[in-house]
Amino acid sequence: GNLFNQVERTVEAIKKHLSVRFEIKGIERQDIWDYPIEAIREAVINALIHKDYLSPAEIQIKVYDDKIWMWNPGGLPKELSVEDLKREHSSYPRNPLIANVFYLAGFIELWGSGTKRIVDLCKEQGLPEPDYKEEQGGFSVWFYKDIYT
Repeated sequence: GNLFNQVERTVEAIKKHLSVRFEIKGIERQDIWDYPIEAIREAVINALIHKDYLSPAEIQIKVYDDKIWMWNPGGLPKELSVEDLKREHSSYPRNPLIANVFYLAGFIELWGSGTKRIVDLCKEQGLPEPDYKEEQGGFSVWFYKDIYT
């Protein structure tokens, strides 16, 4: 399918391997997933936008009992460090046309804010800060579960 459908189908596939608990907030029930779904969605979008499409390697996602690993071929631009990703930074999309389409469709709110938003969403849910790594000829994000749930 198209990239928009791929985002939604990928997030739904990941959710099938996660646990959800429910809390009542006011008069409404709130779903609390193992990981913030908005952060997972943001990471999937980033993987699609920043993938090196000339590489024969595919985006890879592995869901473990205590963590999620997402990897895409292509490293960080030389202008950015892994630490830069944890705060607002300049945007260097590897595929600017794809990035612009996602922006115009409302999938991206603000350029250069997605990786910081992932960190913030995890912290808001009381989870450990995710790790960003350059590894195996590509870029990865590691999400960690709350070990007490």
